[in-house]
Amino acid sequence: EAASEAAGEGDPIDVAADRFELSGGPLVVDTPGLTLRSVGQRATVARTNATTDPNTGAAVDITAADVTFERFEVTNDGLNGIKVTGPSSGVTVRNNRVRDLGPVGRLGVTGIIAQGGAHDDLTVENNLVTGLRNEITDDTDGGFPTVNGIFVDDADIADSTIANNVVRDLAS
Repeated sequence: EAASEAAGEGDPIDVAADRFELSGGPLVVDTPGLTLRSVGQRATVARTNATTDPNTGAAVDITAADVTFERFEVTNDGLNGIKVTGPSSGVTVRNNRVRDLGPVGRLGVTGIIAQGGAHDDLTVENNLVTGLRNEITDDTDGGFPTVNGIFVDDADIADSTIANNVVRDLAS
């Protein structure tokens, strides 16, 4: 996270294999033009307290334009794996493994989600999304728990590609 905050626009950051535990909020990628790429064995981004966090958000939240997030393993005991917060332009989510999300007992557990505004030139390709769980609990509070592999939650999407992804082992 420190490297992401220190990087300038257009800088690539190669991340060595390691496990990055996020006990607070998500890894927020808010530097335009940044490329975050795991090299060698995959680095893991793991958000571990999301079920006790009332926001139950993503493990990774991409909020800047022209970002590439590539070759990571992402886990979260909460709601989302990788989130692209719109409006967005030029974001690429490629060659990642998003696994072991949920259950949260409400809303939709989602591997990769684009939401929050218009998305232009969004690319989601060659990702594996697996092991997503959700269930109705005593705390469901009338919600509708679902499971989504890859979900675009906005009607305004243009010039975008979602291709060659594998989604498996989902249960709700």
